[in-house]
Amino acid sequence: MSTEYAIAIDPEVCRRCGLCVEACIHVKLEQPDKNEPPKVAEDMDCIACGHCVAMCPTGALSHSAFEQGSIRPLDMDLLPSAAQMMEALRARRSYRKFKDEPIPHETLEQVVEAARLAPSAHNTQTTSFIVVENPEMRKRVVDLTIQFLDGMSKYFRHPIKGRIARLMGGDFVKGVTEMIPVFEGVVELAKEGAELPMLLDAPAWIVFYSAKDAGYGTVNASCAMQNAMLMADRLGLGTFYTGFLLVPTMRGFLMHDLLGLDHEQEIHGALAVGVPRLQYKKWPSKKPANVRWI
Repeated sequence: MSTEYAIAIDPEVCRRCGLCVEACIHVKLEQPDKNEPPKVAEDMDCIACGHCVAMCPTGALSHSAFEQGSIRPLDMDLLPSAAQMMEALRARRSYRKFKDEPIPHETLEQVVEAARLAPSAHNTQTTSFIVVENPEMRKRVVDLTIQFLDGMSKYFRHPIKGRIARLMGGDFVKGVTEMIPVFEGVVELAKEGAELPMLLDAPAWIVFYSAKDAGYGTVNASCAMQNAMLMADRLGLGTFYTGFLLVPTMRGFLMHDLLGLDHEQEIHGALAVGVPRLQYKKWPSKKPANVRWI
């Protein structure tokens, strides 16, 4: 995606340091004469990553994608050390039991803001968000999910349809087939009148979506979800990835219609968010990294 941007460099303020040229990932700034300010290349195809304006030490460079005052200095004292960052990663857990208390709107806004700041392919920033707080809406979404889980389980249990699907469906169908016992268990709980607390106890969900034709849309949304989970944890909230809610999106657009989404948009995932009923003071080790050094 190409967009025309205007970049200007004030020669009276510019130090001729060339840092903006070095920072420009698409080499759209050039400085053939080190005694003169850099200039914009004629074939500029800028993605508005902001590297140039963030690197300029004097503010000599202005970019039309960034309003006056939108480039702010980092507070280096607030940045966590490597040890603090690692401990925060160890502390994050998936929570499925939440207290019956609402989350302040401002707190949810901080979680969404963290998600917004996630990296994206080619700086496309394709991910959008829906925050679902209304209990009735959450109940309708869960009911639709149960309906689809039930239908999918019966389909794959069918002696003919299920066999054909497994023969033709590849790895995706294989994965779904392995989850059928779990789907059936959730459906059985719902039929018995259980409220599916792992979905309905959370006072809010955050749905991550993008245009269906967005390049690397799922990757971008996954980065945003990771940011959201880490920020939520630091705000005293718990989250878990609600994979069940994606089931109705595999066929048809009933979930899209329920959430008010266009059919040309794609739901990539959702997080349940709430104040956890339990607090963990220890962290269990995960599997060793499966890594090859070449």
